Amino acid sequence: MVFRYPSLPSTNDEATRFVRTQRPPEFSVVLALDQTAGRGQASNTWKSEPGANLTCSFILYPRFSQPERAFLLNMAMALAAADCVSALCSGELHIAPAIKWPNDILLSDLKVAGILLENIWQGQRWDACVAGIGLNLNQSDFSGIVGAASLYTLCGLTFERDVALSHLQQAVKARYRQWELMPDEILADYNARLWCRGEYATFLKEDGSQLLLKLDSVDERGLAITSDSAGAMEAYPHGKIRQLR
Repeated sequence: MVFRYPSLPSTNDEATRFVRTQRPPEFSVVLALDQTAGRGQASNTWKSEPGANLTCSFILYPRFSQPERAFLLNMAMALAAADCVSALCSGELHIAPAIKWPNDILLSDLKVAGILLENIWQGQRWDACVAGIGLNLNQSDFSGIVGAASLYTLCGLTFERDVALSHLQQAVKARYRQWELMPDEILADYNARLWCRGEYATFLKEDGSQLLLKLDSVDERGLAITSDSAGAMEAYPHGKIRQLR
């Protein structure tokens, strides 16, 4: 079931309202042609050219109550977005999309998709998850947006939104089932696509200082496992450090 809107401030907010008032079937999608106040991780915003991109939210009803499953679901949705990008661009580009920790999708080192998962808890029970996914399809102007691109600017093709949505729906369902049945595979697949894995990169700390760290992996809790030049290892949650380009 797809709920289509010409314009919405946030597809995640509308999907959350549906969960609380109507309980639509799992994998229902809220789709907006124009999302005017999209949100990303932390206080970031998702800026999208009206009518040019795919901005949507999936409604999921996880059947697990363990909080540790939450970031694995985040990984699954990042993989689904990457799978969708691969399906759309497989004939044009010979490079695979990568996942920048925690869940930006990069193609040719440029961000083409972002994800925001918002969990709804009823006491200790994981009641629902709203998975917002924004995919830059046909946007051509990225003035003032550093490090972003669209499939159009990278592939030189115009993409149909409904075709992209169909690929994304298939990928979300497949990765969600994998997350339910084989969560260890989700963790392995995520780390196999991890951008700059095994390389030294600059990370920005909360206080504005910078660290040069090697990103070894991301664990099931979403912590970045890093090592410095002396080999000392440390696990960081997203927010404590942020990977720069």
